[in-house]
Amino acid sequence: MKIIVSFTTTPQRINLILPTIQSILNQTIPVNGIDINIPLIFQRTGEKYEIPSWLLALEHDSKNTNCQVRLFRTEDYGAITKIAPTLMRYKDNEEVYIWSIDDDFEYPVNM
Repeated sequence: MKIIVSFTTTPQRINLILPTIQSILNQTIPVNGIDINIPLIFQRTGEKYEIPSWLLALEHDSKNTNCQVRLFRTEDYGAITKIAPTLMRYKDNEEVYIWSIDDDFEYPVNM
C-alpha cells in the first residue's frame, strides 16, 4: 500500500511549510508522496499564490526519490482543499492510504 500525504496552505504561510515537509520526510515509516494542493487564488482574500523557488526545486529534486513532492494547482474549495483534490486524484486506487495534514505543524517521526 502507498501512503500519500495531502495538504494545502495559504499565500501567507507558503514560505513557512518547509519544517512540515521535513517532518514528513523524516517519518520512521516512509511515505511515498507528498501532494500539496495549491489554489491559483486564495478565495478568502483574492490573493494569488506565489510559489517559492525552494518549493519548486524541492518538487524537481524529489522526482527520482522514494518520496516525491508534487505541487497541484487547483480550485480553492475552502478548508477541504487540503484533501478533496487528492481524494479525487486517487478515487479509483484502493491501494493508496491518504494522510491529511496541516501546514503549520511539525509531525513526530512516528506518526
